[in-house]
Amino acid sequence: MVPNVRILFSVIMVFALLGGIWTFISTQVQEATTANSQASAGQMQQLVDDPELTEFKKTSDIPDEVKRLLSQDANFRMAEPWDLFDSSCTRQPNGPPARRLMFGAKKPDTCIVCFEEGGGELVRRVAIFQKADGQLRLTWRGVIAPGNTNDLAALRNMWRSEKVYGQ
Repeated sequence: MVPNVRILFSVIMVFALLGGIWTFISTQVQEATTANSQASAGQMQQLVDDPELTEFKKTSDIPDEVKRLLSQDANFRMAEPWDLFDSSCTRQPNGPPARRLMFGAKKPDTCIVCFEEGGGELVRRVAIFQKADGQLRLTWRGVIAPGNTNDLAALRNMWRSEKVYGQ
């Protein structure tokens, strides 16, 4: 019976050691990810403050590359700021889109899109796309806290007030 206890004790020790290692690794990864997110959010705030950005309020002004990246099923659907959209958690097959543009801003190598998205709860999102290797790519996305965010100036104020959160 004693050898079985030793084996059991050894197995428990191995699992405890592995658990400790896993906890350490998880903590390191989480800290690294958080640090990168915070640095990225800071870089994105500088980008949002860029005076070269031109604001837009129509989905037709969203670059085609960005529309493809925002498409959920290869079919871009987003309501205009003044149109109705489906803010509920249930979708109608031929109903209105589940997203509505609030506004956007762009310059040749950057596009920022702020939109509302329906679902379990209504969420206001910001997505930032930047050109890399000749293509626009999603470089940052986040959510905007409740408040007035109807234009680029308001987004800048929300960002300075730390009311924009990365995902």
